[in-house]
Amino acid sequence: MKKLIKLQSVFLALILLGFTTTFTACSSDDDDDKRVSVTDVIGNYTGEISIDPIVAEKTDNATEEDAEKPSVQVTNDNIKITNLPFEAIVRDYIQDEEIIDDVLASIEAVNYDLSYTASINEKEDGLDLLIKAENPIEINYYLADDNDENVTRETGEEVEQTPNHTLLVFIQAEAEGVYKNKSLNFTLKVVDLAEKEASTFEENDNEEEPEEETGIYTYTFSLQKK
Repeated sequence: MKKLIKLQSVFLALILLGFTTTFTACSSDDDDDKRVSVTDVIGNYTGEISIDPIVAEKTDNATEEDAEKPSVQVTNDNIKITNLPFEAIVRDYIQDEEIIDDVLASIEAVNYDLSYTASINEKEDGLDLLIKAENPIEINYYLADDNDENVTRETGEEVEQTPNHTLLVFIQAEAEGVYKNKSLNFTLKVVDLAEKEASTFEENDNEEEPEEETGIYTYTFSLQKK
């Protein structure tokens, strides 16, 4: 009788051990599924890009029906922004209602690349991003000069509006971003605007960056991973 009781006890112990092992394994699998990785941020995003204090524009992946919508793609070490909104900044810069429509019509898509590094935050529920803007945004546009106007008057033909000016939009060198629950949020601070001189730009390329205090616009990205 005692042997039977011992066998039953051993049998029950083995069953309980099996349940415990199964529960622990499932719990471990759940933890692995929830564990944050620095690669989680990689992907395509939609959402909103606002230019404070001017305007907000919805983002979407470019399609044939709406090819000018902004889109954001994050790769291993880059943030690629396609069709970055620019109209409000150019309007502020040109400030001439008689020519602004022609200027805007001459501008092709403005694309911009950022580099970044990601690290898991202290709570281990998201990522902290250190974003670096290594170059200014370049907005190429056409602005008619006296020679173009003379040619138009003499020949009666319009001069091809090939971009002949470049507006440089300088971005603060470093910015911070947060990725959590498939949402990516960061801001880029515009610190200066300047015209790129074709003949002298290379000579001035090593000039010091504008002071941070001269910030005039802020791009705010509120994005959701697709």
